[in-house]
Amino acid sequence: MMPGMGGKGMSSGQMNKMMRRLGIQVKEIPDVQELIVRTSTKQYTFRNVELTVMDSGGSKNYTFTGAATVRDLTAEEKSKVAAAAPAAEAEAEAAPEAVEEESRSAEEMLADVEVEISDEDIALVASQTGKSPKEAKKVLEETKGDIAEAIVRLTE
Repeated sequence: MMPGMGGKGMSSGQMNKMMRRLGIQVKEIPDVQELIVRTSTKQYTFRNVELTVMDSGGSKNYTFTGAATVRDLTAEEKSKVAAAAPAAEAEAEAAPEAVEEESRSAEEMLADVEVEISDEDIALVASQTGKSPKEAKKVLEETKGDIAEAIVRLTE
């Protein structure tokens, strides 16, 4: 339940349904092994990452959770980061379509991901919706294993 949403709260399924109606799509990027963030002085390495992309009208927001290890950059690494920053900015300004093409490729790859649906997930969706396990499995496959989305679809 989401607190502060109309007194009773809002379930994640209701939240997903509302977001879809507003034209907001949320997708998880599967199998992220590591995420590295570098500032001018530190490197943050995240492991066991859950990475989510929220697309709202062409604007993409990336959200992640994970365990971080933080370390100071060496002098050599700091100079490489400083030298690369202007080149990266110039490259992004010169070819913004390349960045968009790269994200489209990632989205296309996501569309092709096959998800294994466990018997437990099927049983959960079937019990929550009153539908047969066969119907639950079909909708779980359509939603790439998203339990909340499957329950919303089966109860609409």
